[in-house]
Amino acid sequence: MKLLTFLFSPMGRVRRFNFVYAWCAVSMIVSMISVFMVDASLLWFAPVVLWPLTVKRLHDVNLSGIYSLIIYQIYGLWALYLAGLTSVEFMSYSVTMETLVQFMMWPSALCIFYLMIKKGQEGTNEYGLDPTWRLAPRVPLKEFLKWTNETEAK
Repeated sequence: MKLLTFLFSPMGRVRRFNFVYAWCAVSMIVSMISVFMVDASLLWFAPVVLWPLTVKRLHDVNLSGIYSLIIYQIYGLWALYLAGLTSVEFMSYSVTMETLVQFMMWPSALCIFYLMIKKGQEGTNEYGLDPTWRLAPRVPLKEFLKWTNETEAK
């Protein structure tokens, strides 16, 4: 149950390591499936799994999860392409869906890369507790040195 909550719940925060690990794992699974399957329309599960993790990662850097819609707009364009929409008329220009997907891929990829390298906000924020606090509590160096000096004095 904890794994399902981690994967599919957009509530809370997730640290960088778990976010990068999940992206790599899902990308590997999608790559393996696309090698063995000719029909790529069944790969819809990638954004379903990655969207809640992206929302949690946005929460960790103290941003709203609504920004994930900007990151995942590429999947909306891809879904329209799979539904049969091949081109879009824009200001008397006919733009193919392949061009739109390739153009919109870069901002999405840059946003994901930013989330992979950006350090999360220390301590509690409005989205929940610091996910790294359970691993190693962050103590400022001055407090640590003060504590060690007090311990040595006794």
